[in-house]
Amino acid sequence: MILELLLYILLLAFIALIASSLLSNQKKYIQSNRRMEKKLEKKIELLGEEQNNK
Repeated sequence: MILELLLYILLLAFIALIASSLLSNQKKYIQSNRRMEKKLEKKIELLGEEQNNK
């Protein structure tokens, strides 16, 4: 009985650890995408300025 309870607790802790890891990876991916978006926006602005100067 006690062993089963400990096993369930261990399983829940393991699932929580996996979920936490997945959320952390997703957050890093989103931050990386935002950085790329900002860089692309700057390049688009520069291209627009070049076109206007021609």
